[in-house]
Amino acid sequence: MTAIPPPPSLGTKFHADGSPAAFAGNTVICHLDPAGDAFGQMAMIQDAFREASFGAKLALLPPSSFHMTVFEGVCDTVRDRPGHWPDDLAGNAPCAEVTRHFARKLAAMPAPSGFTMRAVGLETSWPHGCAVRLEPLDGAENRRIRDYRDALSETLRLRHADHDGYRFHSTLFYLIDWLSPAEQAEYTALSGQLARNIGDAALLFELGRPEFCTFDDLTRFERLAYLG
Repeated sequence: MTAIPPPPSLGTKFHADGSPAAFAGNTVICHLDPAGDAFGQMAMIQDAFREASFGAKLALLPPSSFHMTVFEGVCDTVRDRPGHWPDDLAGNAPCAEVTRHFARKLAAMPAPSGFTMRAVGLETSWPHGCAVRLEPLDGAENRRIRDYRDALSETLRLRHADHDGYRFHSTLFYLIDWLSPAEQAEYTALSGQLARNIGDAALLFELGRPEFCTFDDLTRFERLAYLG
């Protein structure tokens, strides 16, 4: 009988007990303001999932880590995938060297003062996890953030396959165990209701200046510098 593989985040991003696995890298993000409405809504949505019958099968991210990724940098364990490593550095360069290389480039690069995003539902990237899906407030804001991503891609010499169609989001949790059929039905119903609530609330994510951050795992993002 063929063994069922574990969820893709188990052992790569989180352990079976929900503790974080080593997953180092760097990134350009905007942290959520702990005093803002978006932060509070994210915490409430997490609470609803935590209290569900399957809550122990989710690795919920600490609220202190709530953020929106503006542009993915590098991950130490993801070096061979096309576009995921800068083409002006050796493929075996230490992650710390890449971070210093990026920091020098970013220090000389202008950046927007922030972004206004609207929450439009839940991004259930099954079997990986779940996030609040975000879109720029309007066409002008979309052009501003997309132009900035294009500039970051050119400057840092990175271009992922989904660069042009990248879907903005703020992650809630990762899956660390498979759900039973009954739990899957509960998950579908709960996520559907929460997605409708998000849509009805017309919630705005008012994000400040982009930050260049490093991380050792996915529970804490250490800011090295505000950009721009």
